[in-house]
Amino acid sequence: MSTEQICDNVISATEIKGDARFNVLPQYFGAFMMSVENSIFNVMGEISADYNGGMWQFYVLSNGGF
Repeated sequence: MSTEQICDNVISATEIKGDARFNVLPQYFGAFMMSVENSIFNVMGEISADYNGGMWQFYVLSNGGF
C-alpha cells in the first residue's frame, strides 16, 4: 500500500531588523538567553577555529518558529 501526503502549508521567514533584534533572544529564550548565546558561540568556535563572533541575521517564521 502506498501513502502520499500533500502539505499545502508554506512557512515563510521574515528577517528581524533594527532595534527589534534586541528583543529576539529574550522573547524566544527568556532567562536562558545568555546560555543560548554562549552555547552558539562555543559551537561555532568548535566548527571554525577562525570564528570570533559576528553580526547574525535573525528570522521569525510564520509558524511561530525562530
